[in-house]
Amino acid sequence: MLNKNLAFDPIKDFAGVSMIGAAPAIVVVPSALGVSDLDAFIALAKVKPGQLNYGSAGVGTATHLAGAYFAAQTNLNLVHVPYTVSSNIISDMLSGAIQASFDPLAFVLSFLQNGSLRALAVGADEPVTEPVKIPTALSQGVEYRFATWYGILAPVKTPKPVLQTLADAFATASRDGELQQKIKAQGIGPEIVALGAFDSYIDGDLAQLAPLVNGIAEKQ
Repeated sequence: MLNKNLAFDPIKDFAGVSMIGAAPAIVVVPSALGVSDLDAFIALAKVKPGQLNYGSAGVGTATHLAGAYFAAQTNLNLVHVPYTVSSNIISDMLSGAIQASFDPLAFVLSFLQNGSLRALAVGADEPVTEPVKIPTALSQGVEYRFATWYGILAPVKTPKPVLQTLADAFATASRDGELQQKIKAQGIGPEIVALGAFDSYIDGDLAQLAPLVNGIAEKQ
């Protein structure tokens, strides 16, 4: 939607086979910022419009959209800082150069555990209970749900019996306990959504983000 020069249409040229999981965005700030919950962060951002920065892995990436969507949902003026090296997001949060990021749990977990970063909320319906505890944004009065989903797509002209065989194989694999634990260790919640339901899920996700993405595209 942002890159108009692709040799293919990322929507029309593919059929959903199966979603395998989703990693909800975590609202993360440096502990040194001195805010302990989402209300305090929002209050700080409102008295300092355009002065709080959030980092992402680049323009149009999931972490960019996660932050931009949070800003839109809370009516905040947050400044986006795109990075080409994702690890620099962490170092700049620790130094105070940026004040927030919106990342999957696995990316920030060790820093949450050592106390240098603080997780204010998770953009999901359910809180994170392990290996750290993170309340939902919803429980703090903020309508914010955002997740990076992971799934399998195939060329749109793939015969339906082949798509069904692939979907069945992923459904079978998803029931393997060891595989589920490996997925969860990456901060991803295992979730199988197959074939037509996955296509509908993608369409809904695109519809939700279209105004946001179009706004970003206009600024490029």
